[in-house]
Amino acid sequence: MTRVGVGALSVAEGLALFDAAIDRPEATLVPMRLDTRALRAQDQVPALLSGIVRGTTRRTATVATESADASSLAGRLAALPEADRRQLVLDLVREHTATVLGHGTASSVDAGQAFKELGFDSLTAVELRNRLNAATGLRLRATLVFDHPTPAELADHLRAELLPEEAPAAASVLTDLDRLERGFAALDPDDGLRAEVRTRLQGLLSNAAEVTEDAGVATRLESATTDELFDFIDSELGMS
Repeated sequence: MTRVGVGALSVAEGLALFDAAIDRPEATLVPMRLDTRALRAQDQVPALLSGIVRGTTRRTATVATESADASSLAGRLAALPEADRRQLVLDLVREHTATVLGHGTASSVDAGQAFKELGFDSLTAVELRNRLNAATGLRLRATLVFDHPTPAELADHLRAELLPEEAPAAASVLTDLDRLERGFAALDPDDGLRAEVRTRLQGLLSNAAEVTEDAGVATRLESATTDELFDFIDSELGMS
């Protein structure tokens, strides 16, 4: 809030203002400590405060810059190898996430940790959405961080939106692997299910090494749907 020009009230100030507002017809007014200099420094003054703080002349230039940046982002992605594309978008998400949370650097943001665990609420979720809208040129939903609950999953979504004609199947596979990793970590070490999952994964890796020698099988796996992949895994592990 301080970053956008709204200062905090002390406990004593808040209580005194609350007492003063009781039984007052004008109690719909909101007492706020405003930093007008910080507000004027924003790209756009919030509509609610437009009558108090006049907007600046920076907005037109800022919009043009944001549009150019968003266009250049898609162009930069198109020129990069797939692995570098994913890293570029992930870095972007982590950078803006760190800014919204007030962290000094993006390195403090764990790409696999849920936004909720990082400290996000509805207000910060919308702020991140707005920042990513400006950075990417996309029209993203306000529920963005709830639909894609980790920075890694959100980066995969943005990557697919920025270059939809080249959106890789690998992105969804990596997302599934991230989800599987979190689910596996949550299992009780003494639970028999954990042992069964470990056995199936080991078998999958073993079979994956063998099928690379079979061009016919490799072709089938490359074009298979998710259901077909799981059917293949079950049949190879003798589960069907």
